Amino acid sequence: SDYVYNIGFIHDLPALAVKFADALSTIDAGGERLAALAKQAQALEAEYQRLAGSLSRKRREAAEALTASVAQELPALKLERAQFMVEFTQSEPGPNGLDGVEFWVQTNPGTRPGPMMKVASGGELARFLLALKVSLADRGSAPLILCHKRNSGQPGRGLKPIHRNGDDAQP
Repeated sequence: SDYVYNIGFIHDLPALAVKFADALSTIDAGGERLAALAKQAQALEAEYQRLAGSLSRKRREAAEALTASVAQELPALKLERAQFMVEFTQSEPGPNGLDGVEFWVQTNPGTRPGPMMKVASGGELARFLLALKVSLADRGSAPLILCHKRNSGQPGRGLKPIHRNGDDAQP
């Protein structure tokens, strides 16, 4: 036998009627609740897009300033012909916004720019990272003294301070 609901005794019918009425009311209200949730989701999506767009604009502004600052540090690191760039890629929406950010370099004129971690040699990478550290020092980095080692043939000699606690050091 295909009974949808076991109603039990006849005296249980009033309580069952109340239970079914409550269930029907919940189902009817479910459509309204679903519409309200869809509207809320749409508003939250719009707010996410607004905030993510603002984050992207701020990232691009910061990238311009960082690129200029790093460019000023490169000559002291014997990378006067190199270029530092910040590349943006569109990514899936997520907690970090809508774009990915990667540091790119061109180590010599005429060479192809690419991701810093892949293009730069070990020594170049160290110098690019020093330039970044100096450029970001005023953003709360620990006090530092950065040195660039010139090849002198003698260990420990040829170190030239290029930056000390945000002030240019004297050689």
